[in-house]
Amino acid sequence: MNSGYKDAIIRTVVTDVVVLAVAYFQDLENIGNLWIAFGTGKDFRYIPVPELARSIIGPDMANGLPFFHALSDCDTTSHSQFANHGKKSAWATWLAWPEITEIFIALSKQTSPELPDRGRHGQV
Repeated sequence: MNSGYKDAIIRTVVTDVVVLAVAYFQDLENIGNLWIAFGTGKDFRYIPVPELARSIIGPDMANGLPFFHALSDCDTTSHSQFANHGKKSAWATWLAWPEITEIFIALSKQTSPELPDRGRHGQV
């Protein structure tokens, strides 16, 4: 049943949810505004997803954001830095090397990698 609502708010304290909302906002149909109510206490804020997705990083980088986040500082990885460099350094590198965006997009959209057939005894 379509209730007619065009705006939505997602409440989370998880950065991964923000990343996914920004990456997939442009694919959502019938959504006018999407806000993330993010954080707790003095760090709580509302993040306007359309503004972030369009004006700050643009649609191409938004599509590659899931892979970038996983590579550089995903909440679920055991280390919070990639090769002893923080997320700001990784972001600056991506901005300086925009050609990598196509690869980040492809890896972000990859849903089911093709695995080699291992045969009867696990041999390729």
